[in-house]
Amino acid sequence: MEQLKIETAGHESHRPEVTLPVVSESVREEIERKRLAVKGNSTTPDLTTDQSAKPTVDSSTPLATTHRYEINPHDLNVFALTSFGILPLMGILAALYGKIQEYIPQRLVNTVTKEIISQSILIISGIVLLIVIIAVVGSYLSLVQKYYKFTLTSESNQLKTYQGLFQRKSVTIPINRIQALRVKQNVLRQWAKISTVQALAASSAGDDDKGNDMMILPVIKTHDVFNQLKPFVSWAPDQFISLERLPRQNYFYFIRNAILWTLIPIAGCIYFFRLWGAFSLLLLIIAFFLGWYSSSNTGWQLHGDQLIMQSGWLFTRTEFIIPKKNVQSFSLNQSIWMSHKKLAHLRVNVRHGNHNEQVEIRYVPFKDAEKIFNWLRIRN
Repeated sequence: MEQLKIETAGHESHRPEVTLPVVSESVREEIERKRLAVKGNSTTPDLTTDQSAKPTVDSSTPLATTHRYEINPHDLNVFALTSFGILPLMGILAALYGKIQEYIPQRLVNTVTKEIISQSILIISGIVLLIVIIAVVGSYLSLVQKYYKFTLTSESNQLKTYQGLFQRKSVTIPINRIQALRVKQNVLRQWAKISTVQALAASSAGDDDKGNDMMILPVIKTHDVFNQLKPFVSWAPDQFISLERLPRQNYFYFIRNAILWTLIPIAGCIYFFRLWGAFSLLLLIIAFFLGWYSSSNTGWQLHGDQLIMQSGWLFTRTEFIIPKKNVQSFSLNQSIWMSHKKLAHLRVNVRHGNHNEQVEIRYVPFKDAEKIFNWLRIRN
């Protein structure tokens, strides 16, 4: 049994037109067969199914599958171990620890507190290490079960995915609904040389936890990204395109902005915690590297009829490949100060689900931003 969601080009803002909570797999198979049998239908629905068990055979495929990708178990393990998902989990565990203390008798808390004071470094280190281990294991298991035996197939100008261990999820989407491609790597995955490829689609048939992103290649060796992607999305580049980069002197603006944002929490920590608050000055070092990372990973390029924009944020590099025809709107922004320095921010908007995705590169030399702006103005 499975849950089936169906949407068309005229779907509502936050949900598909039809949701069948519990139906037999044969219902989806029959709908799929009839949909593919109809020629010249202007409305092509997307099918999303959540299944309680792995399907034995996908008999809904009326035509031979032309291309297939299946996740590599080793790469999936590396992907799960290099996730920044441990950070929010650590925060949740720390909050739970504080909440549990409210229900512990004060007498016991006082006794434990005295013990911690007498062996503070050892006890605190043990607690922190335990929280980190639980967070790492929790994040790892969550990602492994989510993308367990992930498969991507291409058939009849559609992409179809299957994924999940405890709950199998299937998504079918027409390729022509894809508005742009997003290639992501956090800094750990850059070192491990693996990447993630997502599709920004004019559909809500994606990952509800990540803003309706449709995962195409959850984890793939970076050097093999476009070799694997090209058979599924024909307009994708054949390889990574060499990008234009920011001049070194422009790095200063990113570093300055990152440091300025840390001054507020630092001032608060020093004011309320005095000497202990001085440890918050370490945030200045983190801010420096955040700014340096963002600036060094900013890039852009025009490639045929595609615009490629890359940015860095919170130690994660993101590259967008956007066909010119899919750009909904664009803008070039300058403050008076930036005009004097001949710099600009370039923003491009594409449709993403039922909303808008704004892609921005900052502190770009004005001549380069203007070149892209004028290129986008010419609509074929």
